[in-house]
Formats: sequence, structure tokens, C-alpha cells
Amino acid sequence: MEGLALAVLAAFCWGSSGVVYKKGLKGVSEFYGNMLRSIVASLFFFPILVFRDYISELLKIDLFTASILVISAILSFFVGDLLYLYSLKRAPVSIVLPLSATYPIYVVLLSQVIYSVKFNLNLLIASLLTVLAVYTISKSAKGSGEVKSLRGIYFALIAAFFWALAILTIDYLTTKLSVITIAGVRIAFNAAILILIVSSLEGFKIDSNAVKYLGIAGGLLTFVGIYSFIEAVHLAGSWKVTPITASSPVIGALLGKISLKEKIDLNTAVSIILVVFSVVIVSITY
Repeated sequence: MEGLALAVLAAFCWGSSGVVYKKGLKGVSEFYGNMLRSIVASLFFFPILVFRDYISELLKIDLFTASILVISAILSFFVGDLLYLYSLKRAPVSIVLPLSATYPIYVVLLSQVIYSVKFNLNLLIASLLTVLAVYTISKSAKGSGEVKSLRGIYFALIAAFFWALAILTIDYLTTKLSVITIAGVRIAFNAAILILIVSSLEGFKIDSNAVKYLGIAGGLLTFVGIYSFIEAVHLAGSWKVTPITASSPVIGALLGKISLKEKIDLNTAVSIILVVFSVVIVSITY
């Protein structure tokens, strides 16, 4: 049950962060926004890594584990999150979140091959419901004047695939490293890459709106969401946890309607209900 609770907490952070990111992305690039968020989240992790001596743990890992750690960071926070931010700038939160929440279906299917996970009908049904939710909300997106570019929709789906690949690396990494080390090092590595990219391509500038939403609020939500999710995966396994975190579109859609004044039509409402059902089905497997 502890893994379930942490997965729900991660879902809340990710759902609400979609609204926060969209507000912060006004006038700045996805690279700049991702950099701010990653820097602040890293600052939350840094004192924990240092004062609790997780650094010594990191220094003892083998080359293969270090390589998996770097690949995991690139797949998730760099490629996956940049695609997600790109989507948020071009489509409503209530549409992007359900589309990006398709990562559970990738995780469930890939885990059968990579980890030889025993087939579980409940998990498969939950993932298929998520796919059905995606189809339903896609119908809504086609007729929405708020969608600035269809690439925003496609990139949300691609982001989900990269997140799924990164999620599957966590099962291995948690057998070698503590949750704090995995979370802190991955986000810090991403911050370092983005600092180099932004400094060379854009130069540094201070945007108060981006700092407030993407930096402070986004960084805090990232810190809590990352830690909760990785700990949940460690306790319960990625193939059980990921469909639960697909509930984030519910939170995102509601907050988007309230704070961003986004419209929630019948198709969007139906997709939200489907996602909720998927969460209930997964909870039965605990």
C-alpha cells in the first residue's frame, strides 16, 4: 500500500506541474524552462546527497551501472521532458497530459520482454483503458482551436515512449543504488547538460515569470514527484506503479480548467473517467 500511496503522490505532482509549466513557458524556450526546473530540483537533492553521504555510494558503482544511470537521465529528463514541454506550448494541458500518460502501455508490454514479468490481466486492461482514453481525447483535439500545432500532440506521445524506456531502467538501478542517489544524480546530470546548451545557444537571462513557475514551483514539484515515483517503483515494480500515475491527467485537466480556463468537452471528460478506472483496476492487484 505504501507504493500505491507514493504513486498517487507522484501523479498529483505531475498533474499539477503541467499547469505550472505551461504558465512558465510563456516567452521562453523549452530548453530554458527545463534548465530552470532541473537546477532548482537539483538544489533540493544536493544537501541530501552530501550530508547523508550518498556521494560515497555513487563513487563505488561500476561502469555499466554508471552508463545506465546516464542513459536513464537522458531518456527521461532530457529527451522525454523536452518533448513534453514542447507539447505544452502548443496544446492545452487537458489534451497533452492524457496523451503523454500513454507510457504505462509501453512499460507493461516492454516489461514482459525485458524483465520476464508474469502476464497480469488487470494491468493489461488498465493500460488498454489508457489507450482508449488517448483515442477519445484525440477526437477532441482535432476540433479544438486551442491546439496550435499537431506536432504538439504527436510529441506528447513520443515523450511517453522515452519515459517508458527510462522507467524500465529504474528497476535495475534500484538494485544497485539508493533512491535518493538515482533521483538526485539524474536530475543534476540533466541540469548540467542544459546549462551548457542554453549558455551556448541562448545565453543566460532572467525571466521572472519562468523563474516563479518553472524554477521555484516546477522545481519543487519535480523533486517531490521524482522521489515519490522512484521509491514507488522500488517498492512495487514499474509495471504496477506506472498505470497508477496515469491518473495525472485528471488533476491536470481540472486545474487547467480552473487556472488556465481550458474547455473540458465530453470527449475529454470521458477520457478522464477511463483513466480513473485504470487506476482502480491497478489498485486491485495490490
